Amino acid sequence: VVIFRRKEVEGVDPQKFLSFMKLAFAKRRKFVVTNLGAYKPKEDVIKAVVELGISDKVRAEELTVEQFISIFKALG
Repeated sequence: VVIFRRKEVEGVDPQKFLSFMKLAFAKRRKFVVTNLGAYKPKEDVIKAVVELGISDKVRAEELTVEQFISIFKALG
């Protein structure tokens, strides 16, 4: 049996974060900055990812939930 519980994170709108995550995983073999280019301009995504110390050549499945939350907050 698997039980999923929603984790409330301060400053994160659950609906917007879900849309953000769907975009991040939209095309499995693409880099996350390419997928998130549909969310914000690609240049903004690259800047946010690099400032967080994450490679701009990372795929979505390589990131942790905490890293996704950080990227989401950085992109506003």
